[in-house]
Amino acid sequence: MKPFKLPHTFVLLFAILALIAGATWLVPGGRYETHLVNGRQVIDPASFHAVASAPQGLPQLLMAPIKGFSEAALIIGFVLIVGGAFHVLQRTEAIDALIRAIARAHHRSPVMRVALIPLCAQLARCTRRSAAHSNDSLPPSPVATPSTANLGRVAWPPCTWP
Repeated sequence: MKPFKLPHTFVLLFAILALIAGATWLVPGGRYETHLVNGRQVIDPASFHAVASAPQGLPQLLMAPIKGFSEAALIIGFVLIVGGAFHVLQRTEAIDALIRAIARAHHRSPVMRVALIPLCAQLARCTRRSAAHSNDSLPPSPVATPSTANLGRVAWPPCTWP
């Protein structure tokens, strides 16, 4: 018997898009009203009302990825640039050298032993706050994981957010 092999990622994504487009023909259209609460848009659960359905056909299905890429172009570009920068840093072994230097300083200096983990935790908190709770706070992870391993503390994920 031949082992099961998953289809290509793009085939899976297109199949999911096709299922969602098909659901627009079956699920009736509806809308909830929203209002501001403490500066955030919140849905009013009692405000549902039906609206005209907008079934999506083959042209909309084929244009969906293009629209998605154009609407998320800034995020996609940011991720590619950050990923490329980390790739360059890994190929030049700059991150490894930094981690080794921090680990050596941690083993030699009692001050560094006491201060390093709280400083890293504070850096992670500041990164998360400045990134407005988005996934942009993930880039420190490639540095934090090997650092904690070199310091004798193996933990995954490297940071737990409150």
